[in-house]
Amino acid sequence: MAGLDEDLVAENSAAVLINRNVDAVRSAVEHLATMATWSVGDVDALHSTLLPHERPGFRRGLVWIGGSSPVRAAYVAPLPEHVPALMEDLVAYLETSTDPVLVKAALSHAQLETIHPWSDGNGRSGRALIQAVLGRSGIVRGGVLPISVVLGHRDSGYVRALNAYRYDPREGGNAVAARESFVRFFLGATRDAVTVASDLLDQVGAVAASWAERTKGVRAHSAQRRLLALLADRPVLTVTYARKHIRYVDRRGEERPYSRVAIGNALAELERRGIVRRVAVRDRGSVVFAAQEIVDLLLLSERRLGSDLLDTVAAPLRPAARRRTPPLPDHLRPQ
Repeated sequence: MAGLDEDLVAENSAAVLINRNVDAVRSAVEHLATMATWSVGDVDALHSTLLPHERPGFRRGLVWIGGSSPVRAAYVAPLPEHVPALMEDLVAYLETSTDPVLVKAALSHAQLETIHPWSDGNGRSGRALIQAVLGRSGIVRGGVLPISVVLGHRDSGYVRALNAYRYDPREGGNAVAARESFVRFFLGATRDAVTVASDLLDQVGAVAASWAERTKGVRAHSAQRRLLALLADRPVLTVTYARKHIRYVDRRGEERPYSRVAIGNALAELERRGIVRRVAVRDRGSVVFAAQEIVDLLLLSERRLGSDLLDTVAAPLRPAARRRTPPLPDHLRPQ
């Protein structure tokens, strides 16, 4: 979650990480998803938003996966001098293709991962690009579909699909079969993400309804009531975070932030009612609160997404140690 330190208690660290990643992706794709047209610079800006400490612009050196050198690598990305043209080609595909949105999201992600345009953060940026494509199309609004969680937990299947996409015609590879293989895997991941996300929304709604029962008599425009709405969407927060995201309207009709005291008192009352609990203290003394019922739902959903059966009994799939891919021909592109 935005603004939270890394040293949270282990019990809620996974939930905090989920919140932080969702916030980061939302922030990164929000602007891009609302733009009518995209440029290569816009896609590069997406990467810069996600990794603000990285040098802006595309890589200037060779990158590879596996092995200590390109000679021993499992996969070597295109030479850096080819990256700008390949990215122009990718953006042209996004701007002009009439492929269905999910196909476009799948192929653009696979192509970005294949180009590997940055020295670091390619996977994160590639997953964010999926959300931007879905957001611009209107399929997903105001949220993040947890496709990335599926891809992360099913790493071996994901790598196999990327291997197939990175076909080599010199070895008998076929462009149509290469694309179809990755799209098929991606659509399966998307289906599972939608199933779990839909169930999660229903479960969060049920928790929110129980909160309403526990807070009968609380004024509609009070800090407590506004915090409940925020907690359903951001179940791990601090007073500082809450102040930035909830407002009240004063007698002159102007929106104003609640005071730290008002937010603190409201959280203390919600803690008394069993809706939130204190889970950590940051290094500067600020307390982290968690709506544990929502946190538990998030963690359960992530566990479901890690299973091919979408349950919490089957063991989650173990990620592959390395990605093994054939050489990439320079002309590779979605057509």
